Amino acid sequence: MPLFWAVVTFASSAVVALLLMAALGSGQHYQVAARLRAIDRASQNLQDLGNSSLVKSDRLSDIAGLNRLLLRWKWPSKLRDYLLQAGLEVRPGKFSLSCAVLSLLIYLLSLHFSSSLPISSSLGFAALFTPIGVVSIIRSRRLYRFEKAFPDAVDLLARVVRSGQPLAAGLEMIPRDAPEPVAGEFHRVFEEYKLGLSQRDALRRLARRVPLLDVRFFVTAVVIQRESGGNLGEILDNLSGVIRERFKIYGEVRTRSAQGKLTAAILIAMPLILIAVLAFTNPSYLRPLFHDALGKRMLISAALLQAVGGALLWKIVHIAV
Repeated sequence: MPLFWAVVTFASSAVVALLLMAALGSGQHYQVAARLRAIDRASQNLQDLGNSSLVKSDRLSDIAGLNRLLLRWKWPSKLRDYLLQAGLEVRPGKFSLSCAVLSLLIYLLSLHFSSSLPISSSLGFAALFTPIGVVSIIRSRRLYRFEKAFPDAVDLLARVVRSGQPLAAGLEMIPRDAPEPVAGEFHRVFEEYKLGLSQRDALRRLARRVPLLDVRFFVTAVVIQRESGGNLGEILDNLSGVIRERFKIYGEVRTRSAQGKLTAAILIAMPLILIAVLAFTNPSYLRPLFHDALGKRMLISAALLQAVGGALLWKIVHIAV
């Protein structure tokens, strides 16, 4: 009889041990499976991040040799930021090559028709920086549209926060209700946040893409509130009021300086218009300027002085607010 109970006890202990081992094994198996699923989700997120149009290569050019050459200087990175601020998805290497080809083409054409090296060089030099001027105009107009619609976006974000929803919900709602380019920029912020970037870093990238004082105020206010606490809705309301007042003052300044800008534009364009009129009405009167050595030097000097005077006039009438 004692032997029977000993066998039963041993069998029971074995069964309990097997059950415990099975339970621990299933627990470890569950943990391993959970880890594998987490790795799969992370890999999928990385794949989505790599396929996303938000993630751009840091390469400055698709040409390897040109990319290595551009990496030696700082201006290609600044040019990349400048193109992004204009809303242009163009690599600095491609843009620089396009400017160089345009400059060379204008130089060869002017040299073929005018046979004047100074004039051809001046036209080629001007053509080299003409695309940058066009990008600057596009950038200024885009930033103006953003600044005009930005207070409404801040008001919408303040209403969303006051209603009890998180900041991410407001960032998701702005692209649906705001006009471009505010909608596109905030959509990019939300997509970056959704793909794993922190709100702090996503907002800082927004301030880098949109170099406006109002945007820096907004990003600083949100970041400080998330770190130290406070009433974010009230902060955004006050910020929206400040932005509207600044924009109102900016409109008044533009109205009052419009006459000065028109005067500066007329003074800058008058020599060019006068040369064009004389070239059609009395070409012999301008011939010494283009064929005589002294006339060519005078023409180059006049062009340089005109450029300096135009820059000074434009600086005087352009008042920053």
